[in-house]
Amino acid sequence: MALTEKDRLSVFAIALSAFMGTAAMSSINIALPLIMQEFDSTLGVVSWVLNGYMLVLAGFCVIIGRLADTRGLKRTFLEGTLLFSIASLLCFLAWDIQALILARVLQALGAAMFVASGPALISATIVGSGRAIGQSWVTSASLFGAAAGIGAGGLISGLVGWRPLFVIMIVLGAGVYLLGRICLAGAAPRPGSASFDYTCSALLFCTLTALLAGLSLDYHPGVSDTIPRILYGSAILCAAAFILNVRRVQDPVISLALFRNRHFSAGLASSFLMHIIFGGITFLLPFILIMGPHQSVVTTGIILMTAAVAAILVAPVAGYLADRYGSRPVCIAAMIFTGCTLCGFVEVLHGSLLHGIGLIVLLRIALALYSAPATTLILDNCPKDRVGSGSGILLTGRYAAYTIGIALFLLVFESVVYGAGLPDDGSLIVPRLTPALMKSGYDATFLFAAALTVPALICSYFAHGRRNEAQDSGLVPAADRACDPGF
Repeated sequence: MALTEKDRLSVFAIALSAFMGTAAMSSINIALPLIMQEFDSTLGVVSWVLNGYMLVLAGFCVIIGRLADTRGLKRTFLEGTLLFSIASLLCFLAWDIQALILARVLQALGAAMFVASGPALISATIVGSGRAIGQSWVTSASLFGAAAGIGAGGLISGLVGWRPLFVIMIVLGAGVYLLGRICLAGAAPRPGSASFDYTCSALLFCTLTALLAGLSLDYHPGVSDTIPRILYGSAILCAAAFILNVRRVQDPVISLALFRNRHFSAGLASSFLMHIIFGGITFLLPFILIMGPHQSVVTTGIILMTAAVAAILVAPVAGYLADRYGSRPVCIAAMIFTGCTLCGFVEVLHGSLLHGIGLIVLLRIALALYSAPATTLILDNCPKDRVGSGSGILLTGRYAAYTIGIALFLLVFESVVYGAGLPDDGSLIVPRLTPALMKSGYDATFLFAAALTVPALICSYFAHGRRNEAQDSGLVPAADRACDPGF
């Protein structure tokens, strides 16, 4: 079904917010060396300008998604853009590195609010198969934000400094807020049958934060092994306390009933595995280009930005295909495409630069083909009064998967190069890598990534879209829906 004019404006506002959220990550990542120089900080400390943003996104998306179900999706979206704009102003005014990190945490909290509620708004307010098209435009905008952030972030910070980057975010945030107030349709909030589950929310956030912080520090040079182990132990304890508490709460932050829908759970598992792959490989690609074909940082940025632009052009096609043939077949085809592309990366260090660039473009296209149909497939299996929770769970899984993917792929790479004869003496790996060691490490990593597409493919095979026109309009009797084995 084609989108109406009102639907298009709503999708544009949500897509603009997705652009803003990813641009806030990629543009600041490029500017970290300048921030470190201005505040005379260390690399470990300044890295938390990015890590803090990612950890808050991962920890709060599911909580905010749950809150949005009862407070209203539109209200949560608008409040998030407003908070993001205020926090961007604080980032611009930051007087030291600690103030900047705290402001970035606040900015990420605002981003979590519109990131979690945006896809849910599309799923809850757009009728029919046009949801897939809407999700594809949001995916396209997110990819464009990552590409534009890399290019514009390097150019602006190089010419006039890093602070003007936050001025752009202030303007974007204010624009999305005003546009959202005018055009967004607000899905009716679900009246809460009990007070919000603050205890389980705090335990969930502590679990995710401790786990992801441990993973991010585990491969950080100069960090004692004791710190990640303490964080992992804390994550296990918080997770155990969360499971005990969630069974006692009438209306928990994560509804276990969602996971009883096997289509929702299978789609979520598939998405988690695929984003582990994309997160780990995306992290490694700059190192491959710089250390393999010996490209400069500027050239590497141009190559990666070009690949992202190619993916932008493909994302709307994914929405059209999902609208026409269904989300599941498109997801399965994208996974097969991903697996074949990853196998093609084997021997990439001995191939031509053009060969490597072509594979990078194909991998970004595979992500664009997968993301929007996967989002639609998962959220279509959420009851309408739980779509905010489903969106929050989905996005939390994605951000967590990126961090896990980086740690997991680095573990595979390190294990292979140490097994090939590199002494494990605690010193940095990169300066000691020979071309042969690099090749063995990267080949094994890409084969491992390709192998992960197999369980992801199996999970997607068992995930089916649920909602259709009759269910959207309420024409399917409740008794018939209750008999659906997917519930």
